Amino acid sequence: MAGAHAIKPRWGQPMTGIISLIVFTVIAYITWYIIGDPAKGIFRLYEQPFTAILAVMIVVGVWQHIIFGDWPFQGLQPLQRGLAMTVTNIAITLILIYGVFEWFGAILPFWSTETLLELKLGLIGKAGLAVPAHGTELYEELHHQAMDIKMASVTFWVVTGFVTYPFWAIMFQKWPFGGKLPQPASGLVEWSITTVITMIVYGLFVVPHFGNVAVPGFLKSAFTLDPAYATYTAEATKLLGAYGFTGFSPIWYADLAPFGAKNYLYIFGLYEWIVIILFLAANTWQGWPWNYVKTQPLRGLVGSVGMVLVAYIALQVTLKLIEAQWGAIPWDAAYTGADAKEKGVAMTWGFRYYHAASIAGYTIVPFLMWHHYFDDYPNQPGMWNAGWWIRFVGVFALAAVYGAIWYKISFPLFGLVGTLNTAGPSLQQMHELVPHGAPLGTAFQVMNKPLVWIFWWIIPLLFNEWFMHKWPFYVEEHEHSDAHH
Repeated sequence: MAGAHAIKPRWGQPMTGIISLIVFTVIAYITWYIIGDPAKGIFRLYEQPFTAILAVMIVVGVWQHIIFGDWPFQGLQPLQRGLAMTVTNIAITLILIYGVFEWFGAILPFWSTETLLELKLGLIGKAGLAVPAHGTELYEELHHQAMDIKMASVTFWVVTGFVTYPFWAIMFQKWPFGGKLPQPASGLVEWSITTVITMIVYGLFVVPHFGNVAVPGFLKSAFTLDPAYATYTAEATKLLGAYGFTGFSPIWYADLAPFGAKNYLYIFGLYEWIVIILFLAANTWQGWPWNYVKTQPLRGLVGSVGMVLVAYIALQVTLKLIEAQWGAIPWDAAYTGADAKEKGVAMTWGFRYYHAASIAGYTIVPFLMWHHYFDDYPNQPGMWNAGWWIRFVGVFALAAVYGAIWYKISFPLFGLVGTLNTAGPSLQQMHELVPHGAPLGTAFQVMNKPLVWIFWWIIPLLFNEWFMHKWPFYVEEHEHSDAHH
């Protein structure tokens, strides 16, 4: 969005787009190499809590820019506004993850690392076993596992929010209060409505996975090779059974959805495609096809239902493309570890749903860059022209090229195992990646999940476009004109 004045590319097109693409890529790679690279980065944060922090930053950015219209920093100059909003964004993100979500762990245990850990340690004690002491390697390993579940559940809240927070502005055009209330009143109304919608959707489709599978699974899982704890899993199962945890409860919609839907990655794959269709239509497609409906709230209703249907179709097409490459999974096949060992991870439902989400994510960089920094070049209004179709086909073609290149460069440049999988690295790779004396389980963070790098890459772009209105790559019309006098 522009500020008070119209903006234009500083160096014309396509040069402005090319320069901004190079700058964003260099910034993203240097910061990744220093911070997030699991083989070389000083923090080795990949994948959790790295993913959750990145994802929450983007959703908070949606709140700041799309919902609250940059309030209260909208009057600052681009650089000052960008710095102020970025610092505010990081502060809100950390407060949400380590404050708000932890506090709500009393209601949803999987939102709190400490609640999950206390449940696990309590169960160990009830089983008559020695409770690991704080600071021991076993304690830290259990803490890491609890943190991983908490951060995954937060990430799924974010993936839900990627749709449920901005869709009101995009599909309903902030109807019925848009433009009628000043900030922050307008933002508070919109944020309240979309937060309620977010929690309803999250509760219906995500909570069953974590509440019925992740938490009991964590509590019952074996956690050490120490013979002293050899009976833990059986004892924990008995104890949980006494409290009503007799097994993994079925996901309520599993029988209504395609086979394998009880794997939580099914939701992830579908959500990611919904995100893509929401923003692809709003950006590269310039509002098509929802712009054929001229009145609200009909346009919002048609668009909201339509994006889910189009995303579902896109997911099925993607799964068919995956099937064409690796073959079909027998309909009675499980996605269990035993099946993975026998047939390979490519024959598991979890992998295919995650890979479908990754393929959807490959479109993000092309359509964001093309729309925001190449100005949809060559841009002609409307759908029925060559430029529109060039972009429509071009985004998916560039996504295919991106995906093909990624797995060639992911390990040498990004420290991520180059194989296409959701499984961890080999034992030898673990020893190479983990410092001496550190728990080997931390090495599982290097599993190749392309969306994490994409999140990392798009944050500089989104924050520049949202918070700085594309400065310095774009200039206000009057500023550009004054430069020539």
